[in-house]
Amino acid sequence: MKAKVLFFTGLILLIVLFLYYKNDNPYENVIWKKDYPGATERYVEFTPYLKSKIEIKIGPTLGADLGKLRFEDIDSDGIKEAIIETKKGFTLETSITPERHILKFKKDKNGNPKFILLKSEILIE
Repeated sequence: MKAKVLFFTGLILLIVLFLYYKNDNPYENVIWKKDYPGATERYVEFTPYLKSKIEIKIGPTLGADLGKLRFEDIDSDGIKEAIIETKKGFTLETSITPERHILKFKKDKNGNPKFILLKSEILIE
């Protein structure tokens, strides 16, 4: 009986960890570094690196106030773009400038992933 309880407890823990740490990164062999370059964690930067050679940067470092990284196929080509933007819903901070940066996933001539900046914009609410 004790073994069953331990088994199910472990199974529940694994499911919770999977859901909490679920990585929605759709790009194979790409890892995203998250950084907070300021004195606080308000401004967030993201940089793509080659997962198999973590020292190789494969796109620009971009950030935003209260930044988040998400993925969406905005040009309907079947490949999701990386979008770095200010989290929506934060209106208490008057000094926040909402912004969005869109990165396009490409492969170079050797088949290695890289990201090209498609668009950077200030969002007017």
